[in-house]
Amino acid sequence: MKNFIEELDTIKDYYRAGNPSQGLPEELFLFVSRCTPIVNVDTLAYDKEKGFLLSWRDDEYAGKGWHVPGGIVRFKEKVEDRLQKTVISELKCPRNFTFTASPVTVQEVFPDHETRGHFVSFLYTVRLPEDYEIDNGSLSATDAGFLQWHKECPDNLVECQDMYFPFIDHQFYDINTHLSPDPLPSESQQSQQDEEDCGCGS
Repeated sequence: MKNFIEELDTIKDYYRAGNPSQGLPEELFLFVSRCTPIVNVDTLAYDKEKGFLLSWRDDEYAGKGWHVPGGIVRFKEKVEDRLQKTVISELKCPRNFTFTASPVTVQEVFPDHETRGHFVSFLYTVRLPEDYEIDNGSLSATDAGFLQWHKECPDNLVECQDMYFPFIDHQFYDINTHLSPDPLPSESQQSQQDEEDCGCGS
């Protein structure tokens, strides 16, 4: 057993040396996910007019359906850093966004399979800039990662996120206003504000 652990450590160290921001190799991560809970953050972008920004998912562990985009926290990575990286990579929003200071809810998830079979999930509400536009590139509506605004929670939310039904609801945020981040200005509005703050405005 000791030799086996040392070999795994060697593989892990070798991989991280060349891919410091990528986490574990897929096969090793899947093995680890059969041995210990995985911590992840989910980012629910909410807009009072547009609704909720969800992503299409299609894989052997979650199945097909809409889901709240998220990311797995890496070893010794701050939750805030993973939140930012998730918004940038999953929502294609590189700047000028904010999220709640604390999670809206924390849930334990136990899917009916061993691999990726236990998650501790932290849900955060995200506010995107007013001029944010979805960038789906060449993705079609049935491709994994396709983004779409939803006025209400769709019936085909992936089963492993059923616990989020109560939070994909306008009424929830109308009542719990502190869980909806304050609106952010658009990039042009921010530039104008910066000019005024420095006395550069006309």
